[in-house]
Amino acid sequence: MNKSQPILSYTFSFLIIAVILKITGLLRVNNEEILAYTFILYGIGSVYLSLGKDKKFRIFLGTAAFLVGIIFFIINNFDIISISKIIFPSIILILGIACLMLYIDNTNDKTILYISLFFILSGLIYSMSIGSMRPAYFIYSAYQIVLKYWIIVIIAAIIFIAINRGNKNED
Repeated sequence: MNKSQPILSYTFSFLIIAVILKITGLLRVNNEEILAYTFILYGIGSVYLSLGKDKKFRIFLGTAAFLVGIIFFIINNFDIISISKIIFPSIILILGIACLMLYIDNTNDKTILYISLFFILSGLIYSMSIGSMRPAYFIYSAYQIVLKYWIIVIIAAIIFIAINRGNKNED
């Protein structure tokens, strides 16, 4: 069985269950939030299963999916005056952080680290220059997200334990 298959199955199962719960009225979130959680779940699982296994594309894609989910989540839960102002810097930051994850997977390749730092710094500088992000507000917002949604970390941990047990049983 393909090692990426469990995360796809769990992600699809999560999506189906969330949609059913929303339709029945037991879950009160909008479609964008379900999509955000789906991307976050897939991204975390994909990176978790790919680290240390020389799966660069999966690490890059998983990191990007996770961060796109975070962007959807932020856009859905915060009043952002001009969403178009955060799209370009978000793409630059996603590229930088995805490259950073590639570097974390293989710390021998310093070029990836430099590319990562370039994109991250470029995204931050661009965001600050157009006024779409102020450092103090960003830190406060991140803190509020952690306080409000810490339960997602617990759910993700339970899913990863299940994936890990499933992978050990296959070996």
